[in-house]
Amino acid sequence: MKTHASTYLIVGGGVAADAAIRAICERETDADIVLLSDESSLPYHRPALCKDLITDPNQTIASVIKDSEPYESNVRSYLGRRAIRLEPESSSVVDSQGDIHRYKKLLLATGGSPLELPDHSEQLLTYRNLSDYKRLEEKIAMGHRVAVIGDGFIGSEIAASLSERNCEPFMIFPHDHLASNRYPESLSRHLDDVYCSHKIDLLPGQRVTGIESSGDFLVVVTDGGGRYAADFAIAGMGIKPNVDLARQAGLVVKDGIRVNAQLQSSHPNIYAAGDNASAYRKELDRYERLEHEMNAIEMGQAAGRAMTGDRSISFDYTPLFYSDFFDLGFEAIGDIDSSLDIVEDWQDDLNQGVVYYLYQNNVRGVLLWNIFGKTDEARALMQNGPVTHPTSLKQKITA
Repeated sequence: MKTHASTYLIVGGGVAADAAIRAICERETDADIVLLSDESSLPYHRPALCKDLITDPNQTIASVIKDSEPYESNVRSYLGRRAIRLEPESSSVVDSQGDIHRYKKLLLATGGSPLELPDHSEQLLTYRNLSDYKRLEEKIAMGHRVAVIGDGFIGSEIAASLSERNCEPFMIFPHDHLASNRYPESLSRHLDDVYCSHKIDLLPGQRVTGIESSGDFLVVVTDGGGRYAADFAIAGMGIKPNVDLARQAGLVVKDGIRVNAQLQSSHPNIYAAGDNASAYRKELDRYERLEHEMNAIEMGQAAGRAMTGDRSISFDYTPLFYSDFFDLGFEAIGDIDSSLDIVEDWQDDLNQGVVYYLYQNNVRGVLLWNIFGKTDEARALMQNGPVTHPTSLKQKITA
């Protein structure tokens, strides 16, 4: 057992941790920083796992890891180690090798873990990190019929990417149409057609209840009595925040680790950022935990600056999302929820346009479908207060 001491201890191996380290180094060039991560590599951009690494033969694992942008020499990394106990009274964290890490300021950027099925099988892949990608590559080489469980960002992107490989993906999801909890019905139906045109079978309105092994393949079982054979299955059902460390230490946890505008938890020397942190979103008037790379980067940068004593930090980030699949892509800001009032403004049928999400005539979210670089305009509409009439939004944002 060894004891390590640092001014700033960063627990986590994702982009929130990376952004915090770089923000600290910008303000304190000689800052004493320790990165403690259960990942085997330095932080990297996870979206590449669902897209480029699968579809682009020129992409390599090394190309997505940020080794090309090394940290300052005063940043020490302890990789392949999990933080197992946090003791705020002694300002220390114990890792899985028994070492003690003492700190003055701590950032919990522990992210989340993929949701799993109660009946877990070796053939069921959860998809979150480079180890999962390596397992996926092995499976692709061995089998072709792939069950993708879920129609969120990860499920939709993986299914699209696998269709470009020598695979036959099919998607099982609980909604009537693809992502109909986020998009208006017209767009969800259009996505159904797009995915089917790429030979992706859709099995809507079903929840997976278990996985059964049957010889060299598996059987995916659904709540409607469905039984679907596949060579392997990938779970893209979302994540649960990694908050056990925070809860064990007595920090306030409500969905995620509750933080204030300076990204402090209920303990003033412990900060949180990324998928595991719940912050107040002024434009949405609620605390919310977000699972997206842009949010993690913004929170990490703000937390790093706040940890160095930057009193100007008042985190107020409106959710920004982006994704792409096939020749489609979008940027979205705010509350993308199909249960809200919706105004659709299509400029090219369902191939290009803007979808506005309103509550009591206030714009709560904007989906920019195949329109890029307009998020500032979307944000301004959200800040302008109630609109006189929803139809007045037509042509407010154009390509």
